Amino acid sequence: YKDKNPDIYDITFLVLCVFVFIAGLINLFIVAVDFLDWLRGRKIKACEKIQFVLALSRICYLCFSLMQVLMPVSDNWFIRLYIVPSISVSINYTGLWYLTLMSVLFFLKIADCKHVLFIRLKVVMTRRLMCFIVGVTLISVANAGLRVWVWQSYFNDTQPRTLTNATCMPQFSMSFLFGATVGNSGPFILYSVSFIMLVTSLPQHVIRMRSSDTGLSTTNLDSYNVAIKSLVVCFLIFSLQVGSNVLGTTFMSCFGMSGLLIYANVSPALHSVYLIYRKPKLRQRFSETIQAAANYLTMRGDQGTGNQL
Repeated sequence: YKDKNPDIYDITFLVLCVFVFIAGLINLFIVAVDFLDWLRGRKIKACEKIQFVLALSRICYLCFSLMQVLMPVSDNWFIRLYIVPSISVSINYTGLWYLTLMSVLFFLKIADCKHVLFIRLKVVMTRRLMCFIVGVTLISVANAGLRVWVWQSYFNDTQPRTLTNATCMPQFSMSFLFGATVGNSGPFILYSVSFIMLVTSLPQHVIRMRSSDTGLSTTNLDSYNVAIKSLVVCFLIFSLQVGSNVLGTTFMSCFGMSGLLIYANVSPALHSVYLIYRKPKLRQRFSETIQAAANYLTMRGDQGTGNQL
């Protein structure tokens, strides 16, 4: 197929490379902001720690996604069919679990619950966050083995295809769906539960504040509305990522490897962009970085004009 349609193959691969470069820079910016704060001795919040490992995992996933496209030229079939896909799927699952940890941590922070077990869970998760991160990482590695075993036979087909191609055969078998569902169901269920409880608890909290003597200012009300909108957007992006993991496996022969990996990385990239937009520290640092880059380019342009004169 590549010999018959070299232009389509080259364009798809070029799009993948450009996408990996841009998405990699976005996540690298998030990693750099948190890492520099840690080097300067500033206190790193629990959510920022999860944010750091999440962006780092997405960078690794982008690198292994590109590697999976380049690996078929190698003669080492074991690395091509087992090692690289296993690592890639593990990193993909860790990203889902890190997002779930962030959602649960946000729920424990915001929700107003006085139950002893709730308070205990909040304290334990905050103090032993790294243990939870390591734990979900190990779970992801275990689930990745099943996923790769189910669909490893398709890693040899790296050629881009369209839905009208004769070789496009969606795999709706139970083994494919089961292998894709096992690794995604755990984080999706926990994320959905925390999302539903958060969305229902915030309006109740607003109602209680309105009925109290202190009242509710317009600023606080706007903050609650923004929080609910952010939760909805993040949940939609998370659902899109889970859906791409499941449907990507089913329609893998139609997308081709390059198209599949672009499709699988779109949702994480969108979430990283939204993190920069919603987080005040990231948004401020991003504006400063853009301004510094613009000033540097302007200065270089002025120097070049001066040298020509």
